[in-house]
Amino acid sequence: MNSGAEAVESALKLARKWGYEVKGVPGGRAEIVVCDGNFHGRTIAVVGFSSDPASRHNFGPFARGFLVVPYGDAAALERAIGPNTVAVLAEPIQGEAGVVIPPAGYLRRMRELCTASNVLMILDEIQTGLGRTGRLLAEEHEGVEADVTLVGKALGGGFYPVSAVLAPSAVMDVLRPGEHGSTFGGNPLACAVASASLRVLVEEGMIENAARVGARLLANLQAVAGPAVREVRGRGLMIAVELHATSAGRGPCASGCADAACSPRRRTSTPSASRRRWSSARGRRIGSPISSRRCCRVRHPASNG
Repeated sequence: MNSGAEAVESALKLARKWGYEVKGVPGGRAEIVVCDGNFHGRTIAVVGFSSDPASRHNFGPFARGFLVVPYGDAAALERAIGPNTVAVLAEPIQGEAGVVIPPAGYLRRMRELCTASNVLMILDEIQTGLGRTGRLLAEEHEGVEADVTLVGKALGGGFYPVSAVLAPSAVMDVLRPGEHGSTFGGNPLACAVASASLRVLVEEGMIENAARVGARLLANLQAVAGPAVREVRGRGLMIAVELHATSAGRGPCASGCADAACSPRRRTSTPSASRRRWSSARGRRIGSPISSRRCCRVRHPASNG
């Protein structure tokens, strides 16, 4: 496919069709469990189960068949899975929510629940995958393998839009010729770029480097964190610095401004243009705007997202 959102849409269609034709869910009754705080794109289906008001406002009505549960809550996930559940869709680490890492064992428990209930486990690795967290896929940190894995962003090496849906033939083959497609999906240039990107990630040791440099950066950021910092967290080179609310919302802004008239935009963690140029020149991107205004993300530059 072309974009990450297209990969997600493809996975949703795939899961529903698999549910009807393989699992035997009654027609029109398929349910997909998703997580609060998710970011899977901006298409009409995806924003329908977003918890971000700005993503949903004035875009309804939305598609039915999605159940939202708290991220990281395995007990809530277990309660949500029923006889008509065809898939669970989640991010191994929620990037746009502020690099939110679930409790240890959460993905393993998700894998167990999906296997026990004959439900597809779909992991959106569009942000986390292909080296950013110090592993090829972030799911490897918990030793799990999803039934369907979505990749993008770094797959194009920051050069070309390309994404992919990875699944075994027992799942993928429910889609027959003519039932799904994309105008530019799988075009020769995209495939060549994706192949080159994967080769560079492996041959140049970029994944191992993300793990090594990320560990050092995380430790150093934690060591210098001041009183305005609530938490520094991350894996590999996917790191967030979260500020206390008084440092990023009301009161003094993140830059130390005590002006009560300071605008909300200025009180976000987004860096100045000069800081962004400085960081880009040194091979990293800092301070991307995210839904959590109290967070500043440090991101591996291997992708465009």
